[in-house]
Amino acid sequence: MANNCFGEGQNIRLRFKDWGFTLPEVTSKVYMQHSKQDKVLSYKLAEMTKELLPNCELELLDEGKHFTEEGYTLFIKNKGGYPQSMIAVKRSHT
Repeated sequence: MANNCFGEGQNIRLRFKDWGFTLPEVTSKVYMQHSKQDKVLSYKLAEMTKELLPNCELELLDEGKHFTEEGYTLFIKNKGGYPQSMIAVKRSHT
């Protein structure tokens, strides 16, 4: 596994952290995109996460890396842009 399983380890750490809620309690629409060729985190983890989120849309890509800014920007554009709350946060950090 790539990076001595660092990505998998981070995923486990985040999954078991107490966030004050569980994934099945998240009722907001969640969009996820994951590449089947991701060498950092298996797309199987994205499938498992989708099953825990009641209102989740998962798009699996046949190709692609773990994360690219270009891919992220295109994903956001295809999903209708940034939510107003994210725009406010982005502006406050610029």
